[in-house]
Amino acid sequence: MRLASTLLFALAISTTPLAPAYAGDEPSPEARQAFDKGKSLFEARDYEHALPELQRAAELSSSPNAHLYVGRCLKELGRRAEAYEELRIAMKDAARLAASDKKYEKTRDAAAAQVAILEGEVGKVVVVVNGDRAGASVILSSPNATDRTLAPADIGIPRAVEPGAVRARVEADGKLLVEKRAESKAGATVTLVLDVTADGSADKGDVTDPKEASPKPSKPVGAKTGGGIRIAGFVVGGVGIAGLATFGAMAGLALDRKNTLDEACGGTHCPPGEYDDVIDEGRTFQLAANVSLGVGAGLLAGSIFMIAFGGPKDADAEAEPQVAISVDGTGVSATVSF
Repeated sequence: MRLASTLLFALAISTTPLAPAYAGDEPSPEARQAFDKGKSLFEARDYEHALPELQRAAELSSSPNAHLYVGRCLKELGRRAEAYEELRIAMKDAARLAASDKKYEKTRDAAAAQVAILEGEVGKVVVVVNGDRAGASVILSSPNATDRTLAPADIGIPRAVEPGAVRARVEADGKLLVEKRAESKAGATVTLVLDVTADGSADKGDVTDPKEASPKPSKPVGAKTGGGIRIAGFVVGGVGIAGLATFGAMAGLALDRKNTLDEACGGTHCPPGEYDDVIDEGRTFQLAANVSLGVGAGLLAGSIFMIAFGGPKDADAEAEPQVAISVDGTGVSATVSF
């Protein structure tokens, strides 16, 4: 039986029920009770009440399966960016545990398929900070989400956001030092580079009236500034390579399901209802492979542009224009303001 899917058609996704899988020791009775209650509410499509129970189970047990159900619940509630981040946790934790325990493989595969599908529905923001940010906070604002203070580990790393207007800023002692705004698009990655000078101030570009601006102190001849876009290019390229790796994994899983059907049904139509789960899984993995290929190839191509043209500039050159780089499955684009 042919397993064909395309990004132009909407497919019904059905995930095979999973047995509870917990990291390390057996979960506490409280964690198991929260998971069972949340799972029952999820299956009854009461996602609003299922979510806090599943989140509590994930917090108490660090279960990849609990994180998977939290992600699926968030997705059903329309909170796609949060779902993406939660499903990535489930996928990474389950993949690590599956290396020594095969019971985590289904959780890993189910989470990976959902992550790949959401790749085309959420935007990504990479925030890069040039200069000394000691004592300052880096804050990211995005649609349908509370402001997020980025930890040092979050700087230079793609973070999922809902499509729409995004804003990154650096603040210190309640004072805004610098900010950048951009438009996040589904399936695209936008890079916001925040330049903070050594004294903790920032070059705000066109924010200051040139007539009122005081002369800037001279900089050493031959000094270099910028280069944040090139740094982000390496990050985006890594994400693109990961997308291509996901494509290979998802394509392999789809082929495995097809081989199962060919062996069971002799290459002809299978009896109605007998292999529906296998068929649905095959369609899910094939769709995930298609999405991963498009997104991964686009990001990889875009990162080449960012690495080639985003390097440091001479400090004594004219002020750089403000640049926001956006990369999606079709290539790369740059928004420039002077």
